[in-house]
Amino acid sequence: MIQIALLLYGLYALIFGKFALGREKVVTGTRARILGGLCWANIFVAFGIGIVWGIAAEMGSAELPVDGSLRIMEFGLVIVNLIVVFMIGNTMYARQLDDEQAATLVAPATPAAGAGYSPATIADPDNPFASPTQKS
Repeated sequence: MIQIALLLYGLYALIFGKFALGREKVVTGTRARILGGLCWANIFVAFGIGIVWGIAAEMGSAELPVDGSLRIMEFGLVIVNLIVVFMIGNTMYARQLDDEQAATLVAPATPAAGAGYSPATIADPDNPFASPTQKS
C-alpha cells in the first residue's frame, strides 16, 4: 500500500513538477521531477531483486521463502527509498533556496525616473563641443 502511494506521488511530481517535503518545503521544477523519478526507483530495484532471486532459486543455489520474508524485504526497500528521497529532497530544497536568494541579489537595479544622464543636462556650460540643444 505504501509503495502504491509512493508511485502515485512520484507520478504526480513527474507530471506537475511539485514535490512537497512538508508544509513549508516545496521543491519545484526539474528537482521535483528528479525526486518523482526516485520514487519510481523502488519498483525497479524490487523487480531486479526478484529476478535475481528467482534465477538463483531456479539454479538451485537459493530457495524462495514462503514465510513472508519477501514482504518484509519489500517493506524495508520502501522505507529506505523514502529516507533517500527525503534526504535528497532536503538537499535540493536548500539549493533551490540558495538559487532563489542568488537571483534576488543579482537582479539588476533599474534607475529611478529622472536619475542618471539626460541629453538635456548641461555638464559644462563653457564646453565648445556641446551640441546646440545643450547650450542654453
